[in-house]
Amino acid sequence: PATKGDQQALVVRWRDIQARIPNAFLVLSGAVVDQEFLLELRQLASAAGVADRVLVIGDPFDLLEDARLALMSAADVFIHVSTGVEETSPLVVHEAMAHGLPVIAASWAGVPEVVKAGETGFLLETKSAPIPAFLVESLFGQSGVMHAMGASRRVAVDYRPLVEAAEVLADSGRRGQFAAAARRSAEVNDLVSIAQRHARFVSEVSIDAENAWSTSEVESRPLVDLNEVIRSQATDAIDFARLVRLRDPERAALLTSGWQPETKESVDEVLRAFATVECCLLSDLAKRVAKSRDTSSGSPLKGDALIAGSARLLVRMLNYGLLEFE
Repeated sequence: PATKGDQQALVVRWRDIQARIPNAFLVLSGAVVDQEFLLELRQLASAAGVADRVLVIGDPFDLLEDARLALMSAADVFIHVSTGVEETSPLVVHEAMAHGLPVIAASWAGVPEVVKAGETGFLLETKSAPIPAFLVESLFGQSGVMHAMGASRRVAVDYRPLVEAAEVLADSGRRGQFAAAARRSAEVNDLVSIAQRHARFVSEVSIDAENAWSTSEVESRPLVDLNEVIRSQATDAIDFARLVRLRDPERAALLTSGWQPETKESVDEVLRAFATVECCLLSDLAKRVAKSRDTSSGSPLKGDALIAGSARLLVRMLNYGLLEFE
């Protein structure tokens, strides 16, 4: 949960898919030990009106001897909208392509080097938001999971092309072309060639690092700068000077209950911003959210710190389709 992206957002967005492709069926599956999270996904599917089109399997290996083969073979398309910071070229994407599955994936980390848009699948752009100081400045005081969750929750995925991609792949002829291309792409990645490429990469990076170390002073800094990590892996950074509009206010209720809910006060503050205007600056929404949360007597957040403190809620609203860029 949360370390590999916003699975709840995909469930909510499935209503957009179902509206255009009534027989589209989403299977979410993985070895999950958090039973409350599974319950949340199922309840969210019901609240979003797609319970009959979304199946959540907690641990498929409890049901099937070779669950990966069974699920991949039964699927038409593989969707991977992870924004997790712990892997740069997810093995599961390569496995899906080896099974001849077109891939719809978040354009994140090394995935664009694997999935060729318009040929073996489709890519959904990702945009990163600033990380709060308490995560950025910590070294060993926070757990790895804490860092991963903090980073993943601050990456917005542009889900708008998801429906168009699904419509293209709903055509069996087009889907077969993508599937064949995906399989061909996966076949060239044999064990020997990949191992050789890894060895060359490590050697080249080591030489570059040694040269840099011997010719310049190295500034001490945290071992993991989360802002740098997500900026380098996302397609781009969120421009908080852009206008956003309210797309579907009914989805607001989906954010205030269940697993890791947002506060109703903060969500309502965003909705109130659109009471008299059609569009708002994203930065202005960040200020309103920060103000609704600031109950201290100290100095209020300003600038980047203010945006970072409000980013998680605004990113989730973008992911859910509650807000969209003008």
